[in-house]
Amino acid sequence: MLIKAAGLIVYRFSNVSSKKAIEFLLLKASYGNHHWSPPKGIVNDKEDLIETAVRETKEETGLDKQYLKIFYDKLPIISEYKINGKPKTVYYWVAKLLAHKEIILSKEHVKYKWCDCSEAYNLVGHEEMKVALKTASTIISQSS
Repeated sequence: MLIKAAGLIVYRFSNVSSKKAIEFLLLKASYGNHHWSPPKGIVNDKEDLIETAVRETKEETGLDKQYLKIFYDKLPIISEYKINGKPKTVYYWVAKLLAHKEIILSKEHVKYKWCDCSEAYNLVGHEEMKVALKTASTIISQSS
């Protein structure tokens, strides 16, 4: 059985050496191998993918739509892999943080971190997630 999930790849700009640098929001899971990933979760029966992405981001970080500019007009970034031998597909949309808001983690996560692209690629570990972040970087660059 295919597992479907959705989430948002949340980013902000930081000024490093008078240059805008992309920082991604990553969450460290409180379970399993304590992997790092953007906020995401399983799609409920009566939800569409965007509804799941927004709901899960709010549940896991406290960030709701008023703090985010979600790039609805872009196709989702699709990440496919196996978890415990079962196929999983995660649909991500890119979302820019519009204003500072304290991150409030759910019990599903033990830590969060804003990471530049290089650090984010190293933290996520899985190749599929690295590809998703690189795709997000391209979307952000084309939208800025």
